[in-house]
Amino acid sequence: MTARKRSNCNAPDGSLRLFDGWVLPILLDLEDEADCRLISPLATASGARRSAVFAALAALVGGENPHAIFADMSPQRMTEWLLNTTPRKIVEQVYGGSQPLATIVLKTGGAPLDAPAYYAQIADIMLSTAARQKRQARCLVQAQNITSSLLRTLTVLRDDYLHPALVNDITNSGMAQRIELVSGFLLNTCPDLTAGILAQSLKSRETQSLQDWATQMLLRHGAVDCDLCDDEDFVFLRSAADFHRAAAEYHNSLADPDVGKLTNAAFGVAAYAVYQHEPLIVELTRMHDGRDRLWVVEGVHAPDNGFVSDWVEDEIRAKLRDRGVLSLAICTGSDDLNEVAEHLHFADPFGRHALRRRHRRLRR
Repeated sequence: MTARKRSNCNAPDGSLRLFDGWVLPILLDLEDEADCRLISPLATASGARRSAVFAALAALVGGENPHAIFADMSPQRMTEWLLNTTPRKIVEQVYGGSQPLATIVLKTGGAPLDAPAYYAQIADIMLSTAARQKRQARCLVQAQNITSSLLRTLTVLRDDYLHPALVNDITNSGMAQRIELVSGFLLNTCPDLTAGILAQSLKSRETQSLQDWATQMLLRHGAVDCDLCDDEDFVFLRSAADFHRAAAEYHNSLADPDVGKLTNAAFGVAAYAVYQHEPLIVELTRMHDGRDRLWVVEGVHAPDNGFVSDWVEDEIRAKLRDRGVLSLAICTGSDDLNEVAEHLHFADPFGRHALRRRHRRLRR
């Protein structure tokens, strides 16, 4: 960059205002070819003028062929036109005589959008008659500022989410992508859930986190695709209604949103079953040994987290073992040390039953 060009990047008041990104090389080339100042006047111009100029430059370089309005303009004439034509007229002459379109472009805040293609996206939205673009246009009209992140958000979100109140609450396009990811999971997991219901819920969730919102949706509509079959001993919980019913009957945390048991079950990393011969809930966890996925007994729970006899728990674990469900155990290698570890509560809780059975067998 020459000394003249560097000086022109500064406003007369001495404050440095660089037009970074894709627009700066274009401004430098145009200023050099016109042999007159452009960057310095733009640096002190109104935000509306800069927005209009950036939109015009995007049309100049955004396609294979320059916009027709630039075809017969010399660099000097173009520079004068950009600096002297009213901002609204610049946008309307470049993109068409649409007042709403010009209004949207002028709300970009005087800074260039991340790429020329975003200006073409605005024009496509505001000039289209398609249903999706009409939804997007309403969001742009009611938005306070038009940013590249907002335009990415409008691209990512499904049609049912293109509501101004909902879009305004989404702070960036990354959040929009996370919402879409979670929404896809919820729609696949909850048979009676629709995108319309999710949209209404999102609009009313206020300060609720995305995780809390997803948990609430699962607790209302969730279903669990558990690969374990019911039998005469175990009936697995497979719906939000099952979890609420079991939570009320056994006075436990199955339906507590802060604990997230239904969420874990919906993700397939946990399973819960009602034992048919005693009022007990059996909790399983899915593990992976590097090759296969395995179900392991996490615990056996009585109502109000009450006492479960060793004999009953042993019986449950034995029946599950017959179905290929494992129980974790820690063993020191010495029977005496195992017994000491058990009594001092140093042994893993999953191991105490196996240890006790072994000691009983040895003492017979």
